[in-house]
Amino acid sequence: MGTVQFESIEDIRDEFKQDGDFHQEYNTVKDVINTIISRGNEEHVYAFSDEQLSLSSLDSDLLNLDIDDLGVDDKYEDDIIYIVDQANIVNYYYNREITEEIQEEIDEDKMIRGIDDDD
Repeated sequence: MGTVQFESIEDIRDEFKQDGDFHQEYNTVKDVINTIISRGNEEHVYAFSDEQLSLSSLDSDLLNLDIDDLGVDDKYEDDIIYIVDQANIVNYYYNREITEEIQEEIDEDKMIRGIDDDD
């Protein structure tokens, strides 16, 4: 399965809507970020990247901005690039096939973080 490379928040929104994993409208930047973080918290993603957690601390005006209004102001250009970069990282790990070697790395990460599957 090929991994989609996002170029904009609109691309991310469209892909999430198409996936159908999450039953919601993606109207605001925060809606998209919540799904990026949710996917990033999956163990097969989190073991390799946790930087997506920082997305929730972006400027609240940006988070509440309607996605269709993003092109109006370049004020958030750097933040938008960062969001797209994080979405691409999460998407890569989220969609890749989990081999035995990758599963061993995931298990090791969970052990280091003190996560027990039996809990």
